Amino acid sequence: MSVVTVRKHDWRGSFRYAWSGWMVDRTADHLMIEAIWDGPGEPRVGEITFTRGDRFLEYYYPGRGYAIWQIARPDGSLKGWYCNISTPVEQSGDTLSFRDLLLDLLVYPDGRLSVLDRDEFEAARREGLDPGEAVMAQAALAEVLAIAEAGGAPFRFTAARPSGQR
Repeated sequence: MSVVTVRKHDWRGSFRYAWSGWMVDRTADHLMIEAIWDGPGEPRVGEITFTRGDRFLEYYYPGRGYAIWQIARPDGSLKGWYCNISTPVEQSGDTLSFRDLLLDLLVYPDGRLSVLDRDEFEAARREGLDPGEAVMAQAALAEVLAIAEAGGAPFRFTAARPSGQR
């Protein structure tokens, strides 16, 4: 397994932070990185707290405007999935980079869905987010919602899914 650095930029292109992980799978359709959460901090996102030691399996899809990060506790129990809407990931050597387009989707192990940051997305549109990127972000959110609602890979649910929750 090779070490990979992931670099996150905000929607304007300013560097936000980076982390390292291991490339564990690569196909024509996706790159899968394993990373261990080591900060910054221990943020709470919806009902999920990113805690030091959590294991992330990060799925990046070349040419697509999202990544799906499966989050598990150190003991392997599933916390859920964080779906980051972004520009398509770009790879240069051992570095992956993307610009965050603000919208996010949380998918819980029981199948509940929660769209996050719509207000930040709308504020960015007013502040100059490229209209084409805004359309791409909305399409990417719709795509990942459809995958989650259908229970497609990499989602696996622990109970019957409640319907219609966003």
